[in-house]
Amino acid sequence: MDLGADEFTVGRPHPMIDYSLRNARIIEEAKDESVAVILLDIVLGYGSNPDPLAEIIPVIKQAQAIARQNSRLLPFVCSVTGTDGDPQSRAQVVDGLKRAEVLVMESNAMACRFAGTQSDWNAVLAHARRSTAVQGERPRGPDTRPSRDRAQRPPPPSRKAVVH
Repeated sequence: MDLGADEFTVGRPHPMIDYSLRNARIIEEAKDESVAVILLDIVLGYGSNPDPLAEIIPVIKQAQAIARQNSRLLPFVCSVTGTDGDPQSRAQVVDGLKRAEVLVMESNAMACRFAGTQSDWNAVLAHARRSTAVQGERPRGPDTRPSRDRAQRPPPPSRKAVVH
């Protein structure tokens, strides 16, 4: 779903500026147990939201908490378009997202392919946790090492990916 499409932006700022529509939708989708992943893109630069982390991180944490209350995982996969020379600093935004256990991919295309083809979310989360580890800091969260009986488990049910 592209919340930047005309049907969502008539009479209101684009979601890369005003996160309120996106944030409300993330919480709505977090409550839907058929949602397997939330795919985000964040655009930096002049004319974009001046502080994307302040807007998106609390919502991501709230969505993750909703999913945990329902005994499920809700991974976030994101791409960040911009540079360190942008007012928001790409490096700082990427670091903040990773600290919130968001898997940040180098491009929107990579993020889309990864989210659309990944069926083993424990592997996704293990990768995200490895990439979030700050020097001298241990990754947080539950143990995501593969279990011995993984081959004996049935495949996960088909679930939808939500794109914002």
